[in-house]
Amino acid sequence: MVCCLNPTCDQPENPEGITHCQSCGTKLIERLRDRYRPTNFLGEGGFGRTYRGEDIDRLNASCVIKQLAAKVQGTWALKKAIELFQQEAQRMQALGENNPHIPTLYAYFEEDQQLYLVQEYIEGQNLLQELQSQGLWNEKQIKNLLLELLPILQNIHSKQVIHRDIKPENIMRRSRSGGKGEFVLIDFGVSKQLSATAKVTTQIGTRLGSFGYAPFEQIQAGEAYPASDLFSLGATCFHLLTGIVPHELWLKQGYSWTEKWQDYLKQPLKDPQLKQVLNQFLKEDWQARYLSAEAALETLNQKTVSPPQSTVVKSPSKSKSKPLPPPPKINTTVIQPQKSKTPVKPITSPPQPTPKKSGFKLFISLFLVGSFIGMGSSLYLVWKFQLWKYIDAMANILSQGNLTTSNPSPVEPSVAVTNPPPPILEPTPLASPTVVTPTLEPTPLASPAVTVSPIATTPPTPAVAPPPTTNPSPVPAPVTSVSWAKPSKIHSFIGHSEWVHSVAFSPDAKTLASGSNDTTVKLWDVIGQERMTLKGHSSYVYSVAFSPDSKILASGSQDKTIKLWEVGTGQLITTLTTTNWVLSVKFSPDGKILAAGIGDSTIKLFDMTTGKQVATFTGHLAPVTSVAFSPDGNTLASGSKDGNVKLWEVSTGKLQANLTGSREVNSIAFSPDGKILASGGSGSTIQIWDVATGKILASLPNQKQIFDIAFSPDGTTLAAASLPGGIKLWNLATQKGIAEFSANSSFISFSPDGKLVAAGEMEKINVWQDQ
Repeated sequence: MVCCLNPTCDQPENPEGITHCQSCGTKLIERLRDRYRPTNFLGEGGFGRTYRGEDIDRLNASCVIKQLAAKVQGTWALKKAIELFQQEAQRMQALGENNPHIPTLYAYFEEDQQLYLVQEYIEGQNLLQELQSQGLWNEKQIKNLLLELLPILQNIHSKQVIHRDIKPENIMRRSRSGGKGEFVLIDFGVSKQLSATAKVTTQIGTRLGSFGYAPFEQIQAGEAYPASDLFSLGATCFHLLTGIVPHELWLKQGYSWTEKWQDYLKQPLKDPQLKQVLNQFLKEDWQARYLSAEAALETLNQKTVSPPQSTVVKSPSKSKSKPLPPPPKINTTVIQPQKSKTPVKPITSPPQPTPKKSGFKLFISLFLVGSFIGMGSSLYLVWKFQLWKYIDAMANILSQGNLTTSNPSPVEPSVAVTNPPPPILEPTPLASPTVVTPTLEPTPLASPAVTVSPIATTPPTPAVAPPPTTNPSPVPAPVTSVSWAKPSKIHSFIGHSEWVHSVAFSPDAKTLASGSNDTTVKLWDVIGQERMTLKGHSSYVYSVAFSPDSKILASGSQDKTIKLWEVGTGQLITTLTTTNWVLSVKFSPDGKILAAGIGDSTIKLFDMTTGKQVATFTGHLAPVTSVAFSPDGNTLASGSKDGNVKLWEVSTGKLQANLTGSREVNSIAFSPDGKILASGGSGSTIQIWDVATGKILASLPNQKQIFDIAFSPDGTTLAAASLPGGIKLWNLATQKGIAEFSANSSFISFSPDGKLVAAGEMEKINVWQDQ
């Protein structure tokens, strides 16, 4: 087999003996540099493709061929992509030479105006494949893994590099036939040259690290410390010990799962050193972890356990420790590209910028760094100063306009230091030509508890026409005011085989819908009789929502689709495809628009008349966990794991306000009159916002992390579901708790008349009413 090297070819693999690609007609290149033969297509991203190949000069030994095929606009951005690709080759040569634990760089060259990078192909399985084929790991296996990996990290960190994406898929074990079974750390595509504080950002729709494995500071603020890698390594060990994907716990509990990680073990750990090391690795606060791989190794190797010596340190903003030294010079010779008739011209590095804080540019920088993460196992190690010079110049251009993206890119190593690095201020952007519509820099309101960011621009995606003020849905049953003085459970709906993620009453109060990890959606009557099971999703169903007329049900899933069902018959109407996991779906009050919160940090809007996507709202830095329309349909609210609640004008996509108050937001809800908005998440409080001013009106305390909130139809009561914990109801007028239901619930819904409360509890749904 031979692969077509046309970067836009849909089916690049071709049989032997043909001269032109069967899919696109491009002439096939049998050998690159008359040596490397691409045989199998491995994958692609926003900036390149990866192929398995054969090295003819090495007796057809397998290799990996990476092709730079940047999907960017403008020659300036392309030049920057080329420079970073060149720097990747330098880093690979420096890190992988004579190191069996990092893939070796074989070649870097240009041919036919395309850049290629050739590296070692690792024969063997990654640890996720081992887990799936051989089962859970035991203590001895985990300890051996740490004893081998920690020195690898220590070596990488000594070269001032952070990996930032340690997880089972990025750790391979060489096959015994091809080596000694060593562990190999792969995929340095999002790794970072360590500066005083390795603070970086990522492309809209991408992330630096994998959710669940990446620590809080990396996801929330783009910061990466030596201890950041150790958290990821700890999460990897947890996955191997339990078989539980950390991302699943993260979606349900945020980072609180790390406090009770031992509760998920099949049996308690007997090795006290291993227990202490993993416990320190999984601390949410990076300052409480080991600050180097070396320190963790010392604990792992000692015979008696003693508390780690460097776990209480000053915060970065107050630290007086000296910055880390600049990276060592690379003494190896970089492989020079073979020049073609139209060589890639070198680029003069921009001058060193002056430090300056910039809030909005931090967000835009996410777009830039993440843009170079596309290839599955590519190595984008960037120099301490060069990265910021290029990223700042690009951020200056791009921060002048809103961006949208439809290609998410999922998914960083540590340094042996004893003091935390001091903070680094974000540099001032370099002057560059304007290429997109300018926007205003967001400015906060006077209230210190909230940041409201008006944006004076329209989005690049098509605008959605403002919904009419009338609601075509049938008039619901009269709303009843309920005191909830004596709540009583009246029904338990049993039918799902796995965790229930979402419940919703139909507006006509006749049907209850539920979505579950068992990939099904179930429709029930309100007394607990199962009416039908809707099958079609291939993964977890995270959210269900009825249209205002109760005739259509939308279900959002981890399989990256939204399915629309006819409620009366259970027939599938259509399937809407998205770019990532669908975590929340909501219909507009007039039923003409469906909004979806997506795992790639975006919000998608779909026209229910045509079934087409009509807008993408970008701005969040983490998965959008909840979306909600205001009662008049003019405003869309979104809550995200990045800790922000954003208010958008539906008709234009303009960002009206950015409300910041929680560490992670799991749920948001408008009051029935649309004047207040409630948000809840990992901060253990419900925040009540004045929609008009963006100010916090009240904070309702809760002992556990909040996963869902809902207003009663009359607007007098607010309900919250916590896990672990239960359901708590507040009287909004007095801001006092009025009732608590004992249940481990992650989702909650009021019936349209306000008389019933339904909540998912593990694999069942419970319904309460007031006596």
